[in-house]
Parts: sequence; structure tokens; C-alpha cells
Amino acid sequence: MELAPKVRVNCVLPGAIVTEMTENISKDEELTKRMADTYPLGFGQTRYIADAVEFLFFDKSSWITGQEIVVDGGRSVNMTG
Repeated sequence: MELAPKVRVNCVLPGAIVTEMTENISKDEELTKRMADTYPLGFGQTRYIADAVEFLFFDKSSWITGQEIVVDGGRSVNMTG
């Protein structure tokens, strides 16, 4: 509130993203299947997170502040996981 309207503060909360850092997980087929079953849209790619961050940089998001943007392929709403 103290920084508005000049500064907006938001954050992006990513789900499981396929990266070099997470590639070891894919070596465990059972773990990978269990995790994949909890992500309705599958595992994420780095571009999905980059797209959300990019959106927050531009005018189309100029009225968004104080928000946590969940980008997790539906995992947070998947009650089966």
C-alpha cells in the first residue's frame, strides 16, 4: 500500500517445471507418474512461467497488485492429488 500507485507487487507461484534442475526426477518413473497424475495440464515448461511474468510487466496487468499468480497446470485445484 505504501508503494502504490508507482510500484505494484505481485508474485508468480510455479508448479512442477521441467528444467535441468528437475531432470533427475524423470529418472524415477514411478515418482514421475505419481506427480504427472496430479497435474491436469501436465508438467510445466519454463516459457509458461516466463509468459506469466511478462504479462505482469505490461499495461494489460496495470490494475493488478498484491496478488499471488498460481501457474501450476491445474494442480492446486486437482483434488485427486
